Amino acid sequence: MAIQKVGVVGCGLMGSGIAQVAAVSGFSTVVREVSAELLDKGLKNIDKNLNRLAEKGTITEAVKSEIRGRLKGTTKIEDLKDCDVIVEAIIEQLPRSANSFQRWMQFVRRRRFSRAIHRR
Repeated sequence: MAIQKVGVVGCGLMGSGIAQVAAVSGFSTVVREVSAELLDKGLKNIDKNLNRLAEKGTITEAVKSEIRGRLKGTTKIEDLKDCDVIVEAIIEQLPRSANSFQRWMQFVRRRRFSRAIHRR
């Protein structure tokens, strides 16, 4: 199965970085966060990183726009249903992590998934 769409659960420091790398690599990417406020914060971090790359001349403004166009933010777990790969990058608090895992596993029965663990 060819990977075309990547999902990332969590848009904190680790999740936003994973989402950025996926989008830079050419994958359509959906990043999910529990609230609009946290999602906005993570997407702003990605925008800041892409702006820095454009300012340094590492990427052009056109490439920056293409990358950002491949990246979608959401607070709805259902938006992960079409993802070929889902990476979980939420704070490792067992009850929250287990609940999140159970909710999005319904979408990945025949898909690939990974967990990026960040413990507090």
